[in-house]
Amino acid sequence: MDAKRKERQLCRFREQNNMADQINLELMYAVDFNLAHMYQMCKNYTEAINAFTSGCSEGLVGGGGGIAGRRVGVRVTGEAAV
Repeated sequence: MDAKRKERQLCRFREQNNMADQINLELMYAVDFNLAHMYQMCKNYTEAINAFTSGCSEGLVGGGGGIAGRRVGVRVTGEAAV
């Protein structure tokens, strides 16, 4: 959670200082993915899905181009978010 907060602060800083072109989409995705993985390891599957799909809602994946314009799906099977 701390990494997500710091990454958001960095994005805001870059936007406020006219450095928006330096926003690193891969970093944003990696933070969301790792947070989702940690939630999954703690068996908090709802939060895992929410953390993973937050990248989708921010336009990182799917929809508006994002990372390689690919859509990423998340499905829950039994005990694990895949």
